[in-house]
Amino acid sequence: MTTVETARLLLRPWQPDDLERLVRLYADPQVARYVSRDGQPIPRERSVPAFEHFVEQWERKGYGP
Repeated sequence: MTTVETARLLLRPWQPDDLERLVRLYADPQVARYVSRDGQPIPRERSVPAFEHFVEQWERKGYGP
C-alpha cells in the first residue's frame, strides 16, 4: 500500500496505535460537531467499531478513510 506524506499530511493505512488518537479526536466537541450525526462527541463504544471498520476497508479494498 502506498503512503503519501507532505509537510502537513500523512496518508497511510490505519495502524493499531491510531485507535486512541481517533477516540480522542471523536471525543473533542469541536471535531464532533462536524463528524457526528448529532453534533455531539462520539463515545469510545462507537469510536472503536468505526476504527475496526476503517482497518477492515484498508485490508479488503486497499484504501479507505
